[in-house]
Amino acid sequence: MFTVLQRVASYLWYGDDDNEQTNLNDGTLNEGAPTHPKWKTVTGKVSHVYSGHGLVEGEIYFSFANVIGGVRPAVGDVVNVVSKQENEGGGWKGVQVTALSEVWDAELSPSTWDGSSVDAVASEEESPVEKEDVVGKVTRFADGEGCINDSITFNGEACVSEYEAFQGDWVKAEVVATDDDLLCAVSVYPLRTLEFEGEITAIRDDHGYVETKDSRSIFYHVGVIEPGYFPRKRDIVKGRALESTQGQCVWRAISLSPAFNSVTPQRYGKLL
Repeated sequence: MFTVLQRVASYLWYGDDDNEQTNLNDGTLNEGAPTHPKWKTVTGKVSHVYSGHGLVEGEIYFSFANVIGGVRPAVGDVVNVVSKQENEGGGWKGVQVTALSEVWDAELSPSTWDGSSVDAVASEEESPVEKEDVVGKVTRFADGEGCINDSITFNGEACVSEYEAFQGDWVKAEVVATDDDLLCAVSVYPLRTLEFEGEITAIRDDHGYVETKDSRSIFYHVGVIEPGYFPRKRDIVKGRALESTQGQCVWRAISLSPAFNSVTPQRYGKLL
């Protein structure tokens, strides 16, 4: 028990060091900085649950606020954790926790499906298609075809409304089984979205990063920038983001525009 408490306390005592800053673009540290923070992604079981937080494998501390989907894990649940260590000798903190039992049951019982034809579009004479709600991550998307959790296929037409899938996005999908016992998503939409305002902290050729006031790091691609706006580092911007694993970020912007009082007309793309 004492060891377990040490694991929890090791993160809380060491905390964040404001003097250590990471280049969000490539995961490397600024010149002259220590070799921290460190990152790792692991899959393991929840070993302890307390009020508002828990431990994975007795080692990685996590807060319930960082659990994807907001479902509180129980002891014994298998989870995937993106974790961070701020200082040498400090504890590991889970910055994104996904309960795999909630994402998808890899050993789905055949009794889940009634054995009837489950074509994507059923005729009036056929039995209704049985659908299963699944939370997962887009592990591949190219040329209008994608995959969720490396096992559920979908195409761009299944994306609802104006959602455009991107590798790394966390989504909720309605899934059916085909006649060949393959899994196919018939509707796909973002798991969670966020309205944000923050400061551009880094810019690359085709993407950049925004840090919000509540310390969220948001990835953006140049394709989501408002036409006519040319971002610069330290610009204050606003936009909308969805939950997505992009390197060390867990949010991806789907729109980005300047907070007008922080950008001069010249920097907004035209002279007045």
